[in-house]
Amino acid sequence: MLKWVIEIKNRKGMTLVEVIVSMCILSFLSVVLVQGIANQYAFMHNTKSMTENSYLAAKQVEEETQRIKDIISGKNSDPLPTPATYTMFNYWGGTPRTISYYPVMKYINDKNGNPTSKAIYSVVTDIRPPEFETPSLTNFMAILKTSGTAVDGAYATTPSTVIDLKYDVVKPHLLLMVKYQWYMSDASFPMTWKNVGIDDPGVGIEVPSFPDDFSIIPYAVSKQLTVDSSMAGRHLVCVMTPASREGKMGVAVMTKPIYIYGLPVLNNLKAHYDASLIELPSGITAAGILNDISRKGVNAIHYGYTPSNLIVTDFPQLENRTYPIKAKAVDLSLGGWFEATGLALGASSNFTMFAVAKTNDPTWGSIISNNSAWAFDMFSFPGATDGDWHILGINSNSKRTIGKNASLSAGGLIGDRMFGGSIIIGGGSEIELAELIIYNSLLSDADWLKVTRYLGEKYNLN
Repeated sequence: MLKWVIEIKNRKGMTLVEVIVSMCILSFLSVVLVQGIANQYAFMHNTKSMTENSYLAAKQVEEETQRIKDIISGKNSDPLPTPATYTMFNYWGGTPRTISYYPVMKYINDKNGNPTSKAIYSVVTDIRPPEFETPSLTNFMAILKTSGTAVDGAYATTPSTVIDLKYDVVKPHLLLMVKYQWYMSDASFPMTWKNVGIDDPGVGIEVPSFPDDFSIIPYAVSKQLTVDSSMAGRHLVCVMTPASREGKMGVAVMTKPIYIYGLPVLNNLKAHYDASLIELPSGITAAGILNDISRKGVNAIHYGYTPSNLIVTDFPQLENRTYPIKAKAVDLSLGGWFEATGLALGASSNFTMFAVAKTNDPTWGSIISNNSAWAFDMFSFPGATDGDWHILGINSNSKRTIGKNASLSAGGLIGDRMFGGSIIIGGGSEIELAELIIYNSLLSDADWLKVTRYLGEKYNLN
């Protein structure tokens, strides 16, 4: 008996109280779980209904939009709905524009099919809305300046030389900024653009061809560009793009290129005459002055005969480039000459001269002379009087060369080297002259070669 009682006491199990508590907990959890599942099911059902109703409203908007388009195009004979109006560009002093349009709106129904406050809205118009207005640039030009003064041309090493931009802004109230991009031409175009004719190839994009023959100058993004030695013999262009206040870019415009003189040797340069830079009035073919582009203040003035005899002719077009570049020459074969009064190098001074010229007369080929003291004559160069263009070099120490590689050297002084009175260019000569360069020193062989090769590449001559 005692043993049985002990065994009952040692048995393990749940009491009635524990069973009742467990049932209560399970009942509570069941209620929460069932309610959560029911709520989730209801949410998913409502979401499905909202999605279907949204797609339905969008479909109805598309159908109504197409119906109005068909009415406008004549495919549907239904009457058009009443249009609404809207005024555009009524800001910052812009030109307002009122357009008419047809609103299309469909409300999105709820799960019970009743319209809600939410809707899909669209408009249909029978005209294309105008684009946002942008400012534009007119009367634009690039101006070459040296020490603040506008000049026709300059060498790359001329101090304080810059290119400045000038332009007018149309609708300046819309302007946010102007974007500047500077470009430099390749080295194979050593001729100014000034004498490109209106009927020449490339006019409009001109020569060298933009952008094919140009490269952008890194970090040059200002209105003003400082000229440096790397730009010698190059053309410089700026592309300007106006931007409106809302960020829309206007039409980009390009300046006419500025040519930087590329003569490679400038030390002791006394005078530099380039026929391609002669400015002639409209309808005039004769030159009255040869400007000294070195700016030493010694311009050569016409004398002797009427200026009509000093004809500016076309140098043969330069080949081997996308568009030919046209140079100029002065024809002195009809009489007349230029005088550079006061071009004094001093008594017994040394000098070096280079010329690009041609003649077919073996006796009347004087390029430049100092009265009767000395003369730079073409007939003193073997083979130079054959009627073809030649690069000629001479100095006061008997050195003479012909060709861009300074291939010919001959002896013989050319006079007493006295520079006084007037220097005469082409007096009584039967020549055509494209370029004349004068130094008041004896150039080294290296510098001599630099100049002749520069002229050879410039005029496409060997």
